[in-house]
Amino acid sequence: MNKLDLFTLSLIDGIGDKTLLNILNRNISINQILSYDSSELEKIIKGSRKYKAIDILLNHYDSIQDQADILINDFQNQNILLVSFVCDKYPLLYKRLHNPPIFLYVKGNLDLLNHRKSIAIVGSRECSAIGLKITSSISKYFASKGYNIVSGLATGIDTAAHLATIEEEGFTTAVIPDVYN
Repeated sequence: MNKLDLFTLSLIDGIGDKTLLNILNRNISINQILSYDSSELEKIIKGSRKYKAIDILLNHYDSIQDQADILINDFQNQNILLVSFVCDKYPLLYKRLHNPPIFLYVKGNLDLLNHRKSIAIVGSRECSAIGLKITSSISKYFASKGYNIVSGLATGIDTAAHLATIEEEGFTTAVIPDVYN
């Protein structure tokens, strides 16, 4: 299944990563899915919103695909790389996760997702001055040793980790939630 078809399916309310993995593992094509009737779709789509998803697949797939096209163009215009689970660039370690994300939205150095030495530094948004100082010190130390510092973009500890790493001219990766699903 190509990235556009997979992304289109991901935009359908009621189709989540588990269903998408099920489709990929069973090697079901988009043409097969679109040819299925309700009872066949019920076998591959699970969860409380499956009937909504089935209705969209049967009656509104084209409009969802149009939305997917627009979003993918927006990503390209913003230099955001959409990396799907089936893409060669998808990090191997992510594929080993119990519930891997089907899509990664990458802006910047994709190679950092496969960096051999990474460490996560996360913490409170409402942290103390000493917490910020310790975070800065730890981040700089690991950055100076070639580690990729991974954190969110929240205020507080997360931001302190990124800023200290940048100050040290190290590698840093910000992980943010998927806002498209």
